[in-house]
Amino acid sequence: MPACNEARNLAQVVPQVLAALAQLADAFELIVVDDGSRDDTAQVVRALAQAHPQLVLIRFSRNFGKEAALTAGLAAARGDVVVC
Repeated sequence: MPACNEARNLAQVVPQVLAALAQLADAFELIVVDDGSRDDTAQVVRALAQAHPQLVLIRFSRNFGKEAALTAGLAAARGDVVVC
């Protein structure tokens, strides 16, 4: 999941996505790629990961765009199936 300056939205979106994924598989991960955010996106993801161990954070040093963020998520994925 690419995220750029999404700190205000992640607390609502991430639990919804995790709930949807939980209905599809017993084991899964949700990779959030912080695409150079200037807000607290990374801190929000870290806080959410405390309650949701399926959550993985990747941080970019600057904004590279959603395509690069998706590619990084695909490269980091450990499962047999990836959903974008």
